Amino acid sequence: MSDTDNPALVCPESTIESANRRNFVKTAALGAIAVGIGSTLLAKAPVLPESAATSSCVCTACCFLAAHNVVADEFETNNGTGPNPGFLFARTVYGEGISSARVSCPPSPNLNGLDFYTGYIKRMSITNGGNVGIGTCSPTNALCVVGSSGVSDSLYVDTSRSNNGSCWSPGLNFGGGGGEGLSSARACGSPNQYGLDFYTSKAKRMSITNAGQVGIGTENPSSALSVINCCLDAVSGNSRYGTGVVGISCTGIGVKGESCTDGCSPGVCGFSFNGPGVAGRSLGSPGVLGSSYLIGVKGLALCRAAVPIVAQAAPCQTANLIQFEKSCTTALTVVNKCGWLGIGASSVPTTLTVGGSLSAKTVTATSNYKMGSSDFAVLASGTITVTLPKASTANGMIVFIKNISTAAVTVKAFKSASETDTIESAATKKLTKQYDSLQLISNGTNEWFVLGNSIGSAFTS
Repeated sequence: MSDTDNPALVCPESTIESANRRNFVKTAALGAIAVGIGSTLLAKAPVLPESAATSSCVCTACCFLAAHNVVADEFETNNGTGPNPGFLFARTVYGEGISSARVSCPPSPNLNGLDFYTGYIKRMSITNGGNVGIGTCSPTNALCVVGSSGVSDSLYVDTSRSNNGSCWSPGLNFGGGGGEGLSSARACGSPNQYGLDFYTSKAKRMSITNAGQVGIGTENPSSALSVINCCLDAVSGNSRYGTGVVGISCTGIGVKGESCTDGCSPGVCGFSFNGPGVAGRSLGSPGVLGSSYLIGVKGLALCRAAVPIVAQAAPCQTANLIQFEKSCTTALTVVNKCGWLGIGASSVPTTLTVGGSLSAKTVTATSNYKMGSSDFAVLASGTITVTLPKASTANGMIVFIKNISTAAVTVKAFKSASETDTIESAATKKLTKQYDSLQLISNGTNEWFVLGNSIGSAFTS
């Protein structure tokens, strides 16, 4: 710009020599308000160093201009592809600078935002809306980090590997120091090394191991999901129509419960209004496995039968492997350490203890009848034959046959082409009189033995 380009010069000799004395730039001050460098459109004024504004100003107008701004790319020609026009540092050959894309047609990337360059490559962008992008000029969130091609890791935390698993820092922290964050133990020998730890109130709440196992209340989960809690229920499932807790495992245990702190809590407790309290299904292993010093598995159901459960032997002599309660009748079913069964009884001193009455399957036969493995008593009527089950498949089975008519009833032992059973060496026994009865027990091979017959009535071979 020459002196004659703008006649309103306040400082006609406003020639400022650059600090390195290589370039000379003539500037023109318009009305002591603005300075144009490379332009006659004097809209803004450059900011001068404080020393220049106070001690080395060549004119009064330049000192006044120290309070104003510097405008780069006055003609808005930057299209977002490079730092120039913009602010560049040192020699332009290095390409370190800041620019703002201003070309709106066609729209420039990150229009009206800020782009930061090193080596003429755009490294970081701040959109006009305030989002920050590293490796991208189009961040969709407050902070977006995108790695270079072929690099999967974009944002690194704790590159010095100093986190030893005892604290949430260094890591990703939230808020103002309340202790909520996410970290990964990297130091050698750290608990859950190379996993993820989640903190609230400065306490580790959940951990995910490097192998993918999840632990809640533990940093060393031994299964796909391990939940440990000292004061509350470890796992609680509530469903209106489905199953509260479902566990599926191809080789292990679907649902596992362990309680060992207070000595009086069940390992697994199930409650249901209409279905089974605890249900387990397995092809080769126990459906539900419980081990406890008191009760391994406890199921509570309203008016429904308890499901079959196989329980692991408890270490305590008086412990119960399985204990079921039914609120409809307040009856109790117990299997103790020795495998003894108690029905309606809290203690089981014998193999089978029944705290109430017994009932068994009873069949009324009016024609020839073959007893099955589930039959206990046959009430025979008419001249018919009642055939006993095969003795070799009914070891210890006790059966009861009674004649309820005036006709003779024949009780016959099993016979086939390859096997012949007997009733104390006889093929048959007869109940000739009304109300004659016969009680038999199988020896498990090929013989039935008489336990008793009706008093006062004779039966013949």
